[in-house]
Amino acid sequence: MEAAYRRLSVLPLPLVGLFKDGQTQFGLGRYDQAIAAYQSLAANYPNTPEAQEAQFQIIQSYFNKGDVRGAYQQFSAFSNAYPTDPRIKQMAETLLAAYQNQGSNSLHSPGNQRSSGAKRRAARPRPKSYGNAGRAL
Repeated sequence: MEAAYRRLSVLPLPLVGLFKDGQTQFGLGRYDQAIAAYQSLAANYPNTPEAQEAQFQIIQSYFNKGDVRGAYQQFSAFSNAYPTDPRIKQMAETLLAAYQNQGSNSLHSPGNQRSSGAKRRAARPRPKSYGNAGRAL
């Protein structure tokens, strides 16, 4: 984690601001705002390690706000873009377990998604952190 912060000190200021804003919003539970900051970072600074981390944090944000379908869609794009990322296997297992806990058989069929009230009531596993900064999924 210390190396990541050292790297941030030599990056363009807007990139650093977006990354820190995403982290702050995520930490405050403002997942939609975190997603917006991370998406902006990934769009404006593609092909950087920070864009890869931002895209991973988008998955975590969707998951933490209870949107397993959105997390899966982001995960699918992430795993295609970064097939060697060491977090992929664990994230796939976590998403599958969460989706099964919601009582759905398919990540692709919109008819199987529960109502938002049922999602909130469904118990979600809280796995260990996957991100570089120790944020929980």
